[in-house]
Amino acid sequence: MKKNGFLLFYFVLLTVSCTAQPHAPKLSAQILIGPSFPLGEFASKAANGLYVSDYYTKASGWANPGFSGKINLDYQIKKSFGISLIIAGQENKQDKNALENNVRQGTNNTDNYSITTNPWKIFRAMAAVYYDFHIPDGKLLVRPRISAGALKTNIPAYRYFDMTSFSSGGYMNQVSVPILFCYGIGTDLQRPFSKKMFLVINFDFFHSTIKGYNVQGSTVNGNFNTQIPISSFNTFFGVGYRL
Repeated sequence: MKKNGFLLFYFVLLTVSCTAQPHAPKLSAQILIGPSFPLGEFASKAANGLYVSDYYTKASGWANPGFSGKINLDYQIKKSFGISLIIAGQENKQDKNALENNVRQGTNNTDNYSITTNPWKIFRAMAAVYYDFHIPDGKLLVRPRISAGALKTNIPAYRYFDMTSFSSGGYMNQVSVPILFCYGIGTDLQRPFSKKMFLVINFDFFHSTIKGYNVQGSTVNGNFNTQIPISSFNTFFGVGYRL
């Protein structure tokens, strides 16, 4: 009788203990910042850029490394599977030396130029799916993602002044670009430092393409063959919070 009573008491205690345990948070948010590294034609310094774009299928973006920021909202659907909303932005200055070489090729002279530029500004809103797994110590969470969504940017303005002939030119105003499709892959490394907060290192790659602008850079309407591929690899550092 005492044995049965003890077993009953143990069963009730175990049941209460299990039901009293809080469910693991399904929603988490991350705030991240870090450097961005343009890739491919977007980073190319070759003089086959916007000024002489009618001669090339793919134009250089002359983008230098810059700064980026990102917010991730993750929702866990199952133990190791979930979905994400990614909001990100970055800024990359144009390379003035590359622009000067581009102007020299376009104007076919060796005059001295004064170059001023505006930066590339890129904004992304993307949906993603992810899968979680832990490395052997059990504390470091690895979260690979595949994402797709919308990208907004404009072709930035640049201006040159010929110090010899006192003439000027360039894109005086930025060129408006429609919203573009983009896709990407990335990976989080997450390590908790409190019950609800964790440190994050995120590696992120995305790609998109501006298609169809004319040699004067006054429009982007899809009626021209020239493209500006936009690719970037970003490294982010930040913190996350489990809601």
